[in-house]
Amino acid sequence: PQGTPMRDSLDAFRGQLSAVMADLRLNITDLRVAERPGSGLGAVLGAAVQSFGSVTGMRTTVTVSERQRRLDPRIEILVHRLVMDVLADAQASGARNAWVTLTASVVGPVSVQVEHDGDPRTARQRYANPVVEGVEAVLTVGSDTPGRTTVTLRVEESAPGAGRARSQA
Repeated sequence: PQGTPMRDSLDAFRGQLSAVMADLRLNITDLRVAERPGSGLGAVLGAAVQSFGSVTGMRTTVTVSERQRRLDPRIEILVHRLVMDVLADAQASGARNAWVTLTASVVGPVSVQVEHDGDPRTARQRYANPVVEGVEAVLTVGSDTPGRTTVTLRVEESAPGAGRARSQA
């Protein structure tokens, strides 16, 4: 029962295990992005999201509009990490559907939007602010559409030494 020492210990252990799993996911993400130098972010992200959907049974939809040349690897890792983190949150909040939209044109910022229909009350509403030197990132989280959580990341390379990140909820 709740409030007993055994339950409290198990809850603490569950929290620690979740943190370790999240860290492990981040490391796997970094390796996946790094191991495919000939593939663009859209291909790597599409494969990862499809695999996630196959393993979890969640219906996933990926829309990609991407330039021909590779992005800065730091940006690719940042985007990939966020997408996988939001998908894990979607699964934990009972989502049956997730939508990922990546836009990376020849000029201008890179934008990724991840939506899911998990319970907004249990879905995480805050994510870590991305901080990468020389990269400006704006992260927004909302649930404007009833029954959906939307996480949007807009990333732009800035002048050297001007890296900063903002978060809006």
